[in-house]
Amino acid sequence: MKQMLLVLGLLVITPVLFAAEGDMTIGGGLGFAMPFGDLSDAVDAGITLNLFGEYYFTDLLGIRGMMNYHFLSGEEDFWGYYDYYTVETDLKIFDILIDAAARFELTDKMYITAMGGMGAYMSKWEISTPVVSGSSDNQTDIGINLGGNFTYQLTRDWGIQGNLIYHMVNMDDWENWLDFTVTASYSL
Repeated sequence: MKQMLLVLGLLVITPVLFAAEGDMTIGGGLGFAMPFGDLSDAVDAGITLNLFGEYYFTDLLGIRGMMNYHFLSGEEDFWGYYDYYTVETDLKIFDILIDAAARFELTDKMYITAMGGMGAYMSKWEISTPVVSGSSDNQTDIGINLGGNFTYQLTRDWGIQGNLIYHMVNMDDWENWLDFTVTASYSL
């Protein structure tokens, strides 16, 4: 598992080493994650932090490496046999993603990008009830993601992006969530 994470990490930073001027962009931002399906029964929408680097081989095609940190939490109320109680759930997910990207120029300052790929998702669940305090579980899973973004170049080097990414991860069952992040980008 450590070897897989090392390989994914190297794939994320490799574009930086070989990028020509204007072909490489780095950035980071903040957003929110919205869970779907069974995951939405356990946790509510939460916060996402994002770092990325992208390298375009041509004006159209490129590769994008991303690292995201998602923090989701939830609270569920239950009636037991004798008592009413609350289950609190915290879910923290760190992911490293490698995506293929296709960038389409709308004007000389605006672009849309379609992207998709796979990555490693490291998650930590923490569950607390009145009876059990701080029960936790860690796991690493492989998942896929599909998404896109809209980029507006503020200056030659600086831009702002709106990203929408749908994650499908095979934890114990397929867990899905949607990220919306706003990022600042800098062209190297």
